[in-house]
Amino acid sequence: MINKVAVIFLLLIAVYSVSAQVNTLRNGLVEGQIKDTVLNRVLPTATVSVYSESEYKLLGYTLTDREGVFKIADLPAEQALKLVVSYLGYTQLQRSFTLRDGEKLKLGLLNMQIQPNMLEEIEITAVPPVRMNGDTLEFNASAFHLDPNAVAEDLLKKLPGVVVWGDGMITVNGREIDALLVNGKPFFGGHSKIATQNIAKNAIEKVQVYKKNLMANAIDSTTAVNLVLKEPNAIGYFGKGSIGAGFTNRHDLTANLNAFSAVNQFSGIIGSNNINKESNDIGVLIRNNTFKGSNLQSEYETDFSKMGDIRSRKAGFFAEHFLRSDLSNQNMNKIKIDYLRNIVDLDLRRDIDAITAINEDEDQRRKSADQTETNQKAHLTNGSYFNKIGNFSIDLTAKIAIERDNSQTNLIDSVMSTASGLLSSRRQGKNIETDRKLLDLNFSVGHDKDQDRSFLIPGDWKIDYGLKTVDKSESSRNVLDFTAVSQSFRQDFDRLSDYRHRAIEHRFAGRYGNLLKSILRRQIYNNSIELVGDLTLGDRRISNIVADISGGGLLADNNNLSYDRKEDYVDLQGGIVWTYSGRKQLSGRFSTRNTLSIDVRNQIFSLNNTSNRSFQNLSLNYSRILPKISYSITHHKDRRFQNSFKADLLSKFNYPEIENLVPIVDSALVFDVNLGNRSLKPSNNRELHLSFTHRRLKTNAFVYSLYLKLSDIIDPLGFFTSIDSTGKSSYYMDNFDRSHVLDFGYETSQSYKFDNDQLQIRSSGNLNYSSLPNRLRLPDQSVFMNTTQSVRLRVNADLYYSFHEIVEASIKYAFLQNRITHEASRTTLTNRSHKIGAAALVKCGKKWVAGVEATHNSVTFWDMPSSFNIVNLKLSKRFLKQDNLELTLSGSDIFNQNQRLFFENTLYTNSQERQNMLRRYYLLSVAYYPRKFTK
Repeated sequence: MINKVAVIFLLLIAVYSVSAQVNTLRNGLVEGQIKDTVLNRVLPTATVSVYSESEYKLLGYTLTDREGVFKIADLPAEQALKLVVSYLGYTQLQRSFTLRDGEKLKLGLLNMQIQPNMLEEIEITAVPPVRMNGDTLEFNASAFHLDPNAVAEDLLKKLPGVVVWGDGMITVNGREIDALLVNGKPFFGGHSKIATQNIAKNAIEKVQVYKKNLMANAIDSTTAVNLVLKEPNAIGYFGKGSIGAGFTNRHDLTANLNAFSAVNQFSGIIGSNNINKESNDIGVLIRNNTFKGSNLQSEYETDFSKMGDIRSRKAGFFAEHFLRSDLSNQNMNKIKIDYLRNIVDLDLRRDIDAITAINEDEDQRRKSADQTETNQKAHLTNGSYFNKIGNFSIDLTAKIAIERDNSQTNLIDSVMSTASGLLSSRRQGKNIETDRKLLDLNFSVGHDKDQDRSFLIPGDWKIDYGLKTVDKSESSRNVLDFTAVSQSFRQDFDRLSDYRHRAIEHRFAGRYGNLLKSILRRQIYNNSIELVGDLTLGDRRISNIVADISGGGLLADNNNLSYDRKEDYVDLQGGIVWTYSGRKQLSGRFSTRNTLSIDVRNQIFSLNNTSNRSFQNLSLNYSRILPKISYSITHHKDRRFQNSFKADLLSKFNYPEIENLVPIVDSALVFDVNLGNRSLKPSNNRELHLSFTHRRLKTNAFVYSLYLKLSDIIDPLGFFTSIDSTGKSSYYMDNFDRSHVLDFGYETSQSYKFDNDQLQIRSSGNLNYSSLPNRLRLPDQSVFMNTTQSVRLRVNADLYYSFHEIVEASIKYAFLQNRITHEASRTTLTNRSHKIGAAALVKCGKKWVAGVEATHNSVTFWDMPSSFNIVNLKLSKRFLKQDNLELTLSGSDIFNQNQRLFFENTLYTNSQERQNMLRRYYLLSVAYYPRKFTK
């Protein structure tokens, strides 16, 4: 595998070398300065374009800077070229010239003449490709000659300062855009890929680039791109219909149609597959069925890491209606809804091997095998209403989920001791039918002060309300046969249960400020005081009716496990926030903002539980002070970089739940039985959060961020675990003296743009350390106080390269290591995994695309290595004049090696799990892309 990676790196180097040679053919440069002949003033933002004089093809363009200076590079040598300068109110200026290889031609001062008023008709020889319209930069789409089947993404790639990266991110002058709009509105949910990879270039009149939040400084402003269509009132549509069948009973069917008008957008989608392509987000389904086609960064592909054999069927729609959309004032009034019907069949088989460290001389090893067949059905609905008028906004969102699951599980396991052999064995079968209904409603209304007067006037306020209801019912049948060999003990039963969980929760939150002017009768500049409050009211009703079936088939109520309880809780937080915010800025040069805030709140938490089982009746009341101190500073240097640093010091409390305090113990739970502890206290987390981000605001953007989280936990909740001579385990939670957690991470990315090529390098990592106290009671009743130290290291890195939009290549690497040390038993358990993958996509002409992907997976568990490789191949061709018919042949996991190795470390146990996985299949697919963007 290492040799394969080396070959890929050599290929990338060779491709880059060829790219460099190609680019040397376009290394000429022309520069000059534009002035007014009458007033003798420079003309900033004049449009300067260079065309091939023979073909009149656009070769380069720019806008003059504040001094009227322009510079256009990468022009061809030994060709007749024409320079065209356009400026509103002036007669077009033209100059012919020819460059030698590597020449830098200085045209010096070029004078433009004011257009005479009496001139009624002017001969326009070239359409200016770019111009300034107030604060908006506009690109004329007709000035860019592309393939007839080009899409918006192809057009954006030709615009100066605009880069569409391989992962779909769009940057303008090194800064990621905040939004991509179509005719001033979000397009099918707002993800840029849906617009850029579907809308035909020939349907676009112009591309607008503008800044939002202009009243704020450079730190707060964001960049947006708006695609203006030639026929904004036309009804258009696009979509994809595909059918794929395989030689091993595999299939993949998809039908998606999207239609839009000036104020309405609608999308419908249906699909069915058994190749592990799964998503509950209709937006993911829409944006991964684009006309542009798949690339190496697709979100919706076969996932070979999913466990089990999965068949998925789905149908849904998306609809959005715009009552008002004002791009200039950034006002919006819209309503949106999406619905997805999802049916999933899962066949899962698992083998688990777990070792529990008892002491230096003895381990207990548990081996189990189970098979679960599950049918899941869901109705998922999301809706929203948003209205923004100036600084006033209303936001309403609703989520409704109706789900039904049916599962059947059969399990066999046994426990062995290294000292005494077989301890126990178990056979168990379980059937479960679950119904869930969920409603999550959120309403927000607020008013924000003008950015330029945010510290001069009071009156910003916001009120939030949330409602969440849950209704879950679960009917199950559990058949158990357990034998303790060492004690000649046997336990068997056939048990029915009817579980019901109903809950309703109300959440209120509000803030109001600035109050200093009202309190002191005068304004203290850069200081503010804000009132904040949060209130949560909850009600849960939980019941379980249990009955046992005797050997004669008689049904008897099990009063030990049946219960009916009601849980009420109140969480009230209220306090004040003092904030100081200072700014320094020099327009067009730099901007610095630093903020210090002190947030002091009082939390009152109460929990009241009433049950027909008297031992579960309890009432708890807590009152705690929650302080938080925050400091942040952001320094922005115009067009160069932006640095941000933030520090938070806070205190919060974690309260024990009923299941930890007074649970009902079910004898069906042979292993890991939760006994509960009524005397549990809340744990106090004292945390320090630090973060830093650097962002270089250049086309070749460089970004890195670091974060550190330190936690000192007083009265932490830990486990007191008991293991008996049969291998059965039970536990309850207890308070210990102290524990510590450290979490450090980083993210970095470097992007390079070379004419028509691009390179992206990204990496992220995380180091987590925790020291958690716990106790262990062994079969001989001896008790050990233990501290479990856990170290988890994760590193991900990937490289993406694109050559002339012909070749895409990527390399990805992932490393994960878990290391757990138990001080009492002096044992250390270490697991690690490596995953390295390489992929390439080659476009052969305009019609053919070939792809290959290879992944090497390696896992070391208990010092025993295991590895496997996955290789996927794909070949596709487009047909018809509009390239909207596609034929694809693909082979996945062609060496039939895929497997799932999952490991987990708990307090005393190290476990390895293997599951059945999707393996080799071949698929032949046909897809058609209907498209229409004009009348």
